[in-house]
Amino acid sequence: MKKLIILLLISAPVAADQVSVESVTERDSLILSAWNANIDVRSSDTDTLTIDYDCVPPDSATEAPREDGLRVVRRAGVRPELTRNDDRIIFRAREESGDCRMTVTAPTSISLDLRINNAGRVTIEDWLGAVTAWSAAGDVDVTNQRGPFSITAMSGDATVEYSGETLASVSAVTVASGTLRLALPAQPPLTLRAKARWGDVLTDLDVNFIEEAQDDAFWSVTELGDGGPVVTLRNLNSDIVITKTLPAVE
Repeated sequence: MKKLIILLLISAPVAADQVSVESVTERDSLILSAWNANIDVRSSDTDTLTIDYDCVPPDSATEAPREDGLRVVRRAGVRPELTRNDDRIIFRAREESGDCRMTVTAPTSISLDLRINNAGRVTIEDWLGAVTAWSAAGDVDVTNQRGPFSITAMSGDATVEYSGETLASVSAVTVASGTLRLALPAQPPLTLRAKARWGDVLTDLDVNFIEEAQDDAFWSVTELGDGGPVVTLRNLNSDIVITKTLPAVE
């Protein structure tokens, strides 16, 4: 198996750097993992994937001494790492990288797998490929999505606008503490399964939901058109809002 390591062109400071991968194809996938980061994803008209990032490393001087008088020493800052292995492009920003702002520009057909392990938001617009996005503490906003999606916001809101006319495979949105919003402008044929444990399922769609019991829980279920791939919506502590369009931003 061939392995290709991408050499990074990085300037001296940790902040305001850029890395690129040329000749990206629709078979490629970007796996991006960060500790603290805000991530914006934008579509590109070229076959180049570019990540602009600005990371502020943690300050070890702020570490409080322990009871024994010793303090934890952290590494000053570690630059994120980019590697490529076959069709997988992997970009990692560890805890020592600090708080990061990232802008990803890539061909819209590739698949995305984005994970924020501590705090930060994810914003994705106008995407055709499959999207997986997970944030431990922050909002996840996906608009004009036309491929399958798996979105999780553990402490924050999750908003997904699916504007495709068909859905290629099952999809899901999960929220633990926040509001879950799903907009379906094109209302493609699919099956919706929604469960709001400590909230309500709210909608303006012109369809009837039925109640189904499964594993000691009750789901609100409906089909759009003749039905199709299942979109599973779970909210552990608040509401699920399913609408024809997203509300205007004030």
